[in-house]
Formats: sequence, C-alpha cells, structure tokens
Amino acid sequence: MNSRPLNVPLWLWMVLLGAVTVGSFSVTSTTVWADDHEHREHDDDHDDDEDWDELEEEMEWFLMEVEMYSELLDVVAQVHEIAADPDVSGVAAVLAVEEHTDGPAAAAGFLEGLLPEARSDTVRRAIRLQLVDFYTESDQPEKSQEQLRLLIAGEPTVQ
Repeated sequence: MNSRPLNVPLWLWMVLLGAVTVGSFSVTSTTVWADDHEHREHDDDHDDDEDWDELEEEMEWFLMEVEMYSELLDVVAQVHEIAADPDVSGVAAVLAVEEHTDGPAAAAGFLEGLLPEARSDTVRRAIRLQLVDFYTESDQPEKSQEQLRLLIAGEPTVQ
C-alpha cells in the first residue's frame, strides 16, 4: 500500500467541503456560535442554554459529516488501489462470485467456465482456491482434492 498521504485533487476537496458546508453546519452557524460565545463570557446568567444546546448539536452533526466524507475518501482510495491492479481486481471478482450465484454448485460451474479464460496465474490460483471451497460445500471431495493437487504441484502457465 502507498505510504504517502492520500493524493486527492484540489477540486475534489472543494466539492466535498462545499457539500459539508451546505449541510447542517455553515459559516452562518460559526458566526452565531462566535457571537453567542462572546455574549456568554460576559453574561453570568445562563438562562438561554437551549441555543447553546442547538449549536452543540449542529457542531456534532458537522463533525459526523466530516467523518463520513473522510471514510468515503478512504473507500474511494481502496477501490482505486484494487482497480489499478488487474491481478487484485481479478481476485476481488473471484471472491465476489458466491454473492452473485445460486449456491456453491452454481458458483463452481461459473468459475470452471472462467478458468480457461483467465490470463493471470494469480487469478487462476484464486479461482482454484475458491473451487476447493465450492466443491467441498457441494459434496464433491474428488474435485476439491484435484484443485488442491493443482495448487500444490503447480500448473503450466497460460501462454
């Protein structure tokens, strides 16, 4: 993984920060908070705590929105990293097959069909690893053992 800070274009930061300020907390709220805070420093009577509580709640929402956008940027960076590497993308797709098929037998059939088409040895091994599980789950131990044998002994690379 890249150890340098997230390289996000300036325009994206501006869009995200613009979306945050359009939310429940804005520059107006900051001004109200500053005025209210200054007023409270000189006022010993704190009868008007409702405004302060509202402002605190707005600030909490603002911080939650900032955290949400930060997490979204983390997800974008992770997806970018996956999509940038064909082997990693292929393995991720292999791992997603089960979610998009009707059970282990269907998933195994789907992956069997893709195995000859896979150009990457890494993706082919990921397919075989998944086939081991799918064959085991669908009570086909011989096929599962064959996939294990091919993984252990190695197979010829695809030309």
